[in-house]
Amino acid sequence: PNVQQIECLGKGRNILVKQRGKINSTKIILSEEEIRDIIEKFSKEARIPISGGILKAAVGNLVISAVISNYVGPKFIINKINPYF
Repeated sequence: PNVQQIECLGKGRNILVKQRGKINSTKIILSEEEIRDIIEKFSKEARIPISGGILKAAVGNLVISAVISNYVGPKFIINKINPYF
């Protein structure tokens, strides 16, 4: 419940988690396929297509901002919408 943001800077990079205003690096590392799967699941759930390699979609109280690039690979940031702010 304290997680505000999850950030994936690309394959082979540690996932960053923002909790209570602090950013923590985790030991979780995703492959390019796993990152693409997460982005595609958000796209399907929100019924918003990935357009031009970019996706911004909301599912429930989560908003994903993602980029799929052949040059730098896929990346995403997932933010939790807090109704109290």
